Amino acid sequence: ELRRDVTRLDPGLRLAPLHAQFRPSNVGGVSRPIDLLALRRDGRLVVIELKVSEDREHVLQGADYWRRTEIYRRHGHITRARLFGDTVITDEPPLVYLVAPLLRFHRAFTLLARAVTPEIEVFRFDINEDWRAGVRVMRRTRVN
Repeated sequence: ELRRDVTRLDPGLRLAPLHAQFRPSNVGGVSRPIDLLALRRDGRLVVIELKVSEDREHVLQGADYWRRTEIYRRHGHITRARLFGDTVITDEPPLVYLVAPLLRFHRAFTLLARAVTPEIEVFRFDINEDWRAGVRVMRRTRVN
C-alpha cells in the first residue's frame, strides 16, 4: 500500500510525515479530503489522488485539490500548522499525482487532463493491476 511506502510512487518523496485524508479548506461548499498530501525532498508539496476504479472526476478532483492546497500554501497555513515539522516548503505550487491501476483510468481522462491549465503540473501514474501484492509504477507521464 502506498501509504506505507510512498517512495514506491516517487523516490523523491519523503516517507514521513505523510498526511492521509487531508482537508485543506472548505472554500465554496463541500470539502472532500485529499487522499495523500506529501512533501518531496526538495520541499515541494505533492497532492496525491488515488483511484482503484474508473472515475470521470479523477482529473477534476486533482485540480480542485491543487487549488485548495495552493491557497493554504500561499497563505502560509501549512507552514504555520507545522504539517511537515521544520522542513522548509518551497515557494512553488504543489504537484498533482493522479494514480490508478493501468487499465482503470476513465476513457475521458486524457481529454479532461489536457483542459487543465499548465500552471497545474499534473502527472499520471499507471500502477500494476495487482497493486495489492505490491505497488509498481508501470508508467509516469505529465498529462497537461
